[in-house]
Amino acid sequence: MGVLMQVYEALKRGALHIEDDFFPPEVFKNIQHDLVHQKRSFVPSFQPFHDSYYNRFSAYPCHEFTTKKYDQHAFDKISFILGCKIKNFSSFFRKTYTAELKKSPQVNGKYGFLHYDDNEFAAVVYFDDSLHNGTGFYNKWYEKVPYTEVGAFPNRIVVYHGRRFHSICTDHNLECSTRFLCFFDKE
Repeated sequence: MGVLMQVYEALKRGALHIEDDFFPPEVFKNIQHDLVHQKRSFVPSFQPFHDSYYNRFSAYPCHEFTTKKYDQHAFDKISFILGCKIKNFSSFFRKTYTAELKKSPQVNGKYGFLHYDDNEFAAVVYFDDSLHNGTGFYNKWYEKVPYTEVGAFPNRIVVYHGRRFHSICTDHNLECSTRFLCFFDKE
């Protein structure tokens, strides 16, 4: 009989961890309330942020908001899920508006630009309910369509290896989409 593999080991081999009800219901409700009242705190931005563009609509336009209010819960829960200690944790909320995405050459239909993250691991918690609004995962950088997708569902988290190629999936029937993004490394 084989040895049980820790989640972080499975993620490094290409697995995804998907879990509903990431935040306790009362915390998720508080986050939703805070997001409504923090509307003015979202700063216009773009992805990839380390590249230079003529304007944000030449890239992938988005709006971001950083708060440490929910980091401890996310940090503790992700450490538990992975079965290891984590470090270099960062998080923020991101909103995308379909009207802005339609102005960008980076958005070609449903899928955003294909990329990987700088950290060893990443996670996304969704706030929308749409099968077509989530994250697509790819085997190679040149693929045009992901080999698997995770649909958005309120309070669902998907955890994955940060070096894995992925893209945002956009449901153009939604006016706005909100996500909580986390990046971290194994200690």
